[in-house]
Amino acid sequence: MNLNQLYYFRALADWEHYTRAAEELHIAQPTLSKAIASLEQELGAYLFEKKGRNIALTKQGRHYLEYVKAALSELERGNDYLRREQAMAEGYIDLGMVTSVEYDMVPQWIKSFQESTGKKAFFSCKTGTSRQLANGLKDNRFDLIFCTAIPSEPQIEFVPVFEQLLVAAVPASHRFARRKSIHIRELEPENIIIHTRSSSMWDITNQIYREAGVAIRVAGEAEEDRTIIGMIRAGIGCAVMTNNPELHTDGVALIPLTGVSFKRYISMGYRKEQARPYMAELFRRHIMDTVLPL
Repeated sequence: MNLNQLYYFRALADWEHYTRAAEELHIAQPTLSKAIASLEQELGAYLFEKKGRNIALTKQGRHYLEYVKAALSELERGNDYLRREQAMAEGYIDLGMVTSVEYDMVPQWIKSFQESTGKKAFFSCKTGTSRQLANGLKDNRFDLIFCTAIPSEPQIEFVPVFEQLLVAAVPASHRFARRKSIHIRELEPENIIIHTRSSSMWDITNQIYREAGVAIRVAGEAEEDRTIIGMIRAGIGCAVMTNNPELHTDGVALIPLTGVSFKRYISMGYRKEQARPYMAELFRRHIMDTVLPL
């Protein structure tokens, strides 16, 4: 079995016609027929059957096609990655981050990195929950991540890079909207929109309420900060959030919380026992040298 046979099989499965598939592949029809016959012989299964003047996938062929498409898709992604790396002499960095740092902090670090090193690396930035980002790092989809540290991830080194202040987010018409601060216990009678369990803010919110000895009156939940802000603006409830510059918007007031001992840190995460691409390692060291220590 070779890659050409798999590409030929995928094309023939799409067209279900030898002549048209051969034309798309820019090969002679006998070459295609011979390659498919050899593949079927090696697999010990018929992948196609005659259907009038055309052909159709057999039941085994349909199932095999799913695996072939998945395998070729992953291979093509890998090829794209290498071509992208080679096309950009300065290198390519995959960053993952929680939404509360995508708007302000990480872009500043990218700019300072480029200015101080003179490197014009290509940054690919994607967002997700802390858990999603940690999984992506372990799956090699990210070189570095910026999120809440997850103690249950022994493969990942989490280094705190800055503290995020916690605030109460309330509708602009709320009686607390003009306050300079709100004690956590004052939120006990308020309807609260909480982050979903997939977000580290779910744990944080429950922890600070528990430490304050007050109950949460949950009025709804959402994964994304933007969705929660929209629900607050609509008057559905209030929320405990991080003081993200992107969330400062009309219709919502962000008031510093008091009576809270918990501190939320955003950490830079990277694999402990795995070498990083040169440019990603350069960026990691830049963060260590210029942002740290906390």
